[in-house]
Amino acid sequence: MKKTLLILFSVLTISNVFSQDVDDKFRVHSLSLGGGAPRSSKISLGLGGNMDLTFSKGKHLFKFMAGGASELSFNLFGNKSIRDSFEEYSIMYGRAFEVKKWLSFDFFGGFGYANIKYNLDTSNGFDDEFKSIKTVGFPLQLRIRFITSRLFSIGMEQNVNVNSISTLSRTGGFIQFSF
Repeated sequence: MKKTLLILFSVLTISNVFSQDVDDKFRVHSLSLGGGAPRSSKISLGLGGNMDLTFSKGKHLFKFMAGGASELSFNLFGNKSIRDSFEEYSIMYGRAFEVKKWLSFDFFGGFGYANIKYNLDTSNGFDDEFKSIKTVGFPLQLRIRFITSRLFSIGMEQNVNVNSISTLSRTGGFIQFSF
């Protein structure tokens, strides 16, 4: 993990040194919606999603992201209960590396807040007794983005939130609206 963070930091630093910003205005860059199946080492999760708003200043990208996931349980009588869930809020810095006019790799890293909730009674899963843990996390994001037009992109993303409680990761798709 340390090697991955060191490589990511080195790539961002080197690309920052050799880049020349033509557009120096701070502006809204894009809005994205993503979804997929999250994984955790300590809790079980159902479907998850995230939404982010990205700003740019030249080639530098600044992202505000909110995401989460929950596992729903249903019993025979129609009652439902949220068993395990998490929510995260992150601020990230990143860069987009355009390989072709239609293909881009986007890398982001930053810091954020995570709230992890899990059900204490695992015998039936329908009790409302939860333990909630709040922690600071370090999110990382890799995106493979297919640019379909000037205003729209689709792709795959890998989100990882490294924190002291449970490393949370989500692989899934996203759509991006560029401004």
